Amino acid sequence: MMENKDNLAIRFKKLCNLIAVINSQKKTTYSSQPNGVEAIRLLKALCNDFMKKGGSFEGMTIYPHISKGKGSLPRILWLAFTLEGKPSSNICAAMCFDKYGKGAVMGVMDSVSNPNYTLNTVKRRTKDIIPLINVDGPPYSHAQYANKFLNPKEFFLENFNTKEMIDHYNESLKILTQYC
Repeated sequence: MMENKDNLAIRFKKLCNLIAVINSQKKTTYSSQPNGVEAIRLLKALCNDFMKKGGSFEGMTIYPHISKGKGSLPRILWLAFTLEGKPSSNICAAMCFDKYGKGAVMGVMDSVSNPNYTLNTVKRRTKDIIPLINVDGPPYSHAQYANKFLNPKEFFLENFNTKEMIDHYNESLKILTQYC
């Protein structure tokens, strides 16, 4: 009898480990370099896993998106699911990966470039507190995601649970449908 593989868990762990390697280097990783190609492949595969394992929402179309940068990989990799448009201009269900590869934060996320100031996002980072899963890029970048989530849930590499992640993904999509 063949064992059921948990591809989502395997890909999540591989991507976290790859992020740790990529971001430990001072030099930029280009999307065309082997590590960049692999990171993008894993992000796409994770999106497909969520699309397959997630629930359906009354005939609504869910659009997957991934971060791939413009030539070089961003320090904070993410994947997002929207009901319309791009994640940069709409709220979405998203997962942002820790810049050190320790895991990821998932939940409904406000737009970075077009924020909705009426959303009650959770303040995960303050001047004095950096969360265990750090999804803020360099201070000069727009990649400041720590305080953008309505219902953030941290998923750690060491004790990853696929069922919890899929459940939180589905919960996040339900919340997202209330705003769109």
